[in-house]
Amino acid sequence: MDMIFVAGFGLTVALLLVWGFKTLPGEKWQMIGALPVKKNPDGLWQAVNLTYYGFFNAMADTVAVALFMVLMGAMHIPVKVFMIISALLMGICLPASRIIARVVEKKAYTASVAGAAFVGLLFLPWSIQLLQAPLRIWLYIDIQVIPSMAAAMVAFALGEGIGRLACISFGCCYGKRLDSVSPVIRKIFTKYYFVFSGKTRKIVYAGDLEGIAVIPVQGITATISCAAGWFGLLLLLKGHYTASFLITLTVTHLWRFCSEFLRADYRGETGISLSAYQIMAALSVIYAAVLIFLFPITRLPPVDIVMGLKALWHPAVILSLQFLGVISFVHSGKSKVTESLISFHVAKERV
Repeated sequence: MDMIFVAGFGLTVALLLVWGFKTLPGEKWQMIGALPVKKNPDGLWQAVNLTYYGFFNAMADTVAVALFMVLMGAMHIPVKVFMIISALLMGICLPASRIIARVVEKKAYTASVAGAAFVGLLFLPWSIQLLQAPLRIWLYIDIQVIPSMAAAMVAFALGEGIGRLACISFGCCYGKRLDSVSPVIRKIFTKYYFVFSGKTRKIVYAGDLEGIAVIPVQGITATISCAAGWFGLLLLLKGHYTASFLITLTVTHLWRFCSEFLRADYRGETGISLSAYQIMAALSVIYAAVLIFLFPITRLPPVDIVMGLKALWHPAVILSLQFLGVISFVHSGKSKVTESLISFHVAKERV
């Protein structure tokens, strides 16, 4: 059952990524809809744009939290406990994504996955540690930090990978143009690159790179993150919690450190050659290694993926995931940097 779950999940994500890489750089894949909000004197309506960026972010958040719940359930943690942890984590990370971006990039209408991940990594182990004593007294449950962090990192890595489809759709987090990099790197990406179109894409209005081949940083990040998460998932299901946590975190964060050298978008000012996000990534790897020694693992029952899937099939869990998807879409899907005008008319030939 473990292998069926891992293979099925991995195949589904792989097919989604392949479709996204081929399709989403196209112009029509930025706006998913527009809602009229105010009528102008000329008869046109001002509208709020809803984006595929929000749709794929909502998908990534929901899949990540659902996977986290499945894995926590598979480790024999009751529904009410992992729902509390999930709510706490999302409550910290969603606002942190905008706060970090505002501090680092000095922009009020953007978000940072790297910043959210860094803040989540800082707070989550200590939050779990604080829950240990009351859970042992009231529910006779032993929840341990490193296995829980392994589940969180696997979920984060796969969510990060899926979430990069949002970046492709919006044209943010974009790579350098191929004709500006070294011949070695240019040769590597001769056949694999992105070309974006659409005046409202960030790569166009901020980077002036419409119709120009660029390094597919978002695609590489999506592939590496999902691969790391998939391998970490396999390790966790086999009971190798420490390896799952360290490998998943190290691969995703070291790639984040390296990928910054291939990106062309503004990454903030630090006064040194490294960006703030590279510093966060390096500190995260060191911090993870310290956590291993601070929170040793005691004996745990075998992971049972069937139990985890059953825990997901709970009315409170299903409704919570739906609510999370809606909140995430509203939070990130309502465009703050684009506007639109809508005209309505009657098709008289059909009356």
